[in-house]
Amino acid sequence: MSFKFPKIFKDSAFLRNVMTLMTGSFIAQSIPIAITPILTRLYTPEEFGVLALFVTISTILSVLVTARYEQAILLPEKEVEAIHITKLCLAIAVIMSVGFLIFIMLFHDWIVSFFNEPALSFWLYFIPVVTLSVGVFNGLNYYYVRQKNFKFIASSEVYKSSALGTLQLVLGLLKEGVLGLLLGKIVSMLVAPIYLCRKTKFFIGFFSVPDLKKVAKRYIGFPKYIMWGGFFNTLANYATQLLIPVFYSTNLLGFFALVYRVLGAPFTFISHSVGQVFIEEAVREKRANGHAKVIVKKVFWQLTVLSAVGFGGSYLFLEELFAVVFGEEWRVAGIYAQYLLPLFMIKFIVSPLTNIHAVFEALKLSFILQLIMLALSISCILYAHFLAIEFDKFLMLFSGVLSLFYLVRLYIIWKIANNHLVEK
Repeated sequence: MSFKFPKIFKDSAFLRNVMTLMTGSFIAQSIPIAITPILTRLYTPEEFGVLALFVTISTILSVLVTARYEQAILLPEKEVEAIHITKLCLAIAVIMSVGFLIFIMLFHDWIVSFFNEPALSFWLYFIPVVTLSVGVFNGLNYYYVRQKNFKFIASSEVYKSSALGTLQLVLGLLKEGVLGLLLGKIVSMLVAPIYLCRKTKFFIGFFSVPDLKKVAKRYIGFPKYIMWGGFFNTLANYATQLLIPVFYSTNLLGFFALVYRVLGAPFTFISHSVGQVFIEEAVREKRANGHAKVIVKKVFWQLTVLSAVGFGGSYLFLEELFAVVFGEEWRVAGIYAQYLLPLFMIKFIVSPLTNIHAVFEALKLSFILQLIMLALSISCILYAHFLAIEFDKFLMLFSGVLSLFYLVRLYIIWKIANNHLVEK
């Protein structure tokens, strides 16, 4: 890959759009991060563990809630077809969330028993509320990406984060315990979709079932492969958080969750923003040239530089930083962060580029890769459990194995971008 270093950061419409989203995401992520040192002194690691378990279950189910049709919104050349896909996403989100509620009602006691966490019992019924809000947000979010209305998207994220921070802080000061963390999370998840609905009046009205069926059939590959691929990818990312309370403890999950919250902040506000703009630019380059290697190369080098400077420069200070910022009780989380840092560095670079699968409709390959990642993640924690490996040793194993997986995936992404891996 030959390139001229200064040009990878030159002014462009792509970078302006990324900066718009990134600014909103930065503000949105800065709010909870800024108050986390206060929250860690108001809530216990175990209470953070209950929150992490609730968020983990909600996040995994949310991948299924729109059948991943929202990723197809950017593909049609005709605006009316994009609107039909957006409506389809909203309809599926309602149906799926009702289904989740019925499932929770039927298997409530078994779920609580499996995770061995009675504090989760009451809050399970709010998981469908979260999945519905995520489904509505995802559909409208991708539609506004198509419209290049990035400022509107960024604002929704800021309002969501503000609600989260305010409620968790106030209820924490009132010593409400788990209620403060979970209620803040649930209410904040409703804020962003409600905000986006302000400019979507034309969605409220006639739903043409034949039109919805038509686009559902045309883009059937998204629920068939992308949805399950995304589900297994999310499950792979969160399998650890699901199984830590089962094989270790909710208390350790609390430490682990704080690490992901802190290290995941730059990943979320930069990597996610880049990914949203990347997919739109990649679609455009593919239409024009039949490949997307230029945008892939540009984004790869941009994220590599940012990852090396941001993550790499913090390694030696993480343990002390966690102890000083979050309290001495949380020092061990800083040690865990050092173990996981290599994984976050490579994941930060590769994750936005995985959208290339949707651009070239390499859906079967994406699905297979998610299955492999899930198998690797579960194998790590099961291996650690059966051999009675201590928690810190498990984290080192987990970080090393998945880092290697992401490097292999980077090679595959480059092949797809050059149109060398075309599915028949």
